[in-house]
Amino acid sequence: MAFDIGYILSQWEAAGIFEFVFPFLLAFALVFGVLQKINLFGNSSKKLNIVVGFVVGLMAIRFPFVRDIFGDFVARGAVGVLILIMMLILISMFLSEDPANGVRKGWYIGFSVVGAVIFIVILVQSFERYGGYSFGGYFGGDLIGWIVGAVLLIGIIVAIATAEGAAPAGGGGRHP
Repeated sequence: MAFDIGYILSQWEAAGIFEFVFPFLLAFALVFGVLQKINLFGNSSKKLNIVVGFVVGLMAIRFPFVRDIFGDFVARGAVGVLILIMMLILISMFLSEDPANGVRKGWYIGFSVVGAVIFIVILVQSFERYGGYSFGGYFGGDLIGWIVGAVLLIGIIVAIATAEGAAPAGGGGRHP
């Protein structure tokens, strides 16, 4: 029998791996990681952090609303990460290799702003489906996409036009 990843994934879906196990692991990992980082219960509280993470993970899979929010947020987040990676690839083609020229810092700030905007859009769209905040009839999803795309395009054009690149190799373009 040939190996079929689609069949395996459909078996996992039928067994509830995507509906119960992965949301539990995500909630547990997030809560445990945050608790470990902030030391809420003290330095020697790893066991307590595990228990709290386990309970929050179980509560997350207990309520379908929370499972759906996790699913939407992770799926939209994957698209957002893909957009950021593609931007990073495209921007890095035009960046100078010299870190002393200061151009990279501006790009990093711009990249962080774009990431924050993508995060906010993903957050709003994830909660919009469940009766949360909505942009209403004035600002539909298509219009937001066009506005974000236009702002990104104009920002990239302005950044490229105002950036000072490295001097060309060979010492200049004057020929006798």
